[in-house]
Amino acid sequence: MDDNGSGNIFVCGDLVNSKENKVQFNGNNNKLIIEDDVECRWLTVIFRGDNNYVRIHKNSKIKGDIVATKGSKVIIGRRTTIGAGFEVVTDKCNVTIGHDCMIARDVILRASDGHPIFDIHSKKRINWAKDIIISSYVWVGRNVSIMKGVSVGSGSVIGYGSIVTKDVPSMCAAAGNPAKIIKRNIIWARTDKAELISDDKRCSSYHAKLTQ
Repeated sequence: MDDNGSGNIFVCGDLVNSKENKVQFNGNNNKLIIEDDVECRWLTVIFRGDNNYVRIHKNSKIKGDIVATKGSKVIIGRRTTIGAGFEVVTDKCNVTIGHDCMIARDVILRASDGHPIFDIHSKKRINWAKDIIISSYVWVGRNVSIMKGVSVGSGSVIGYGSIVTKDVPSMCAAAGNPAKIIKRNIIWARTDKAELISDDKRCSSYHAKLTQ
């Protein structure tokens, strides 16, 4: 851990099969909480500025980079799995990933453009960061980018290589650049052996919640 500030807090539970992780505080009063039974491998968490908050809930598996900037909040839910090359970029905003999500390799959640853009007449900034919300039980395919201000509903699937610029409702499949809804009233299962919704306990549970 590299702490270049004051009042920073790092609370870490009992991790599983974790290695080569990095935490860097570049500011004050930031907080990182990693709960029990999380598997972190090649994870980098960087805090830029003050009053940022990152929490990774128990039984999750995560690789990649999280950059929390200027009072941002990043939450990753229970039993969520995230592949290598994952990247979260924030700036005075929040990124939330729910429970039981499956996020493939090389996924980018970009809540901030990274640099300001101004209107030349008003001289005011026009590209402020916006929250990203991924609800519980969402499958995000490889090489997907989810842009600022987007919400993805529970039970949905985002196809390979998509760039998501608008909200995706629950139980929908979306794909493309920009991503569009290609199928409604769907739900997915983590196991490839399932032939019916009832064959996968987690899928069956979320199906019941979403269709009641």
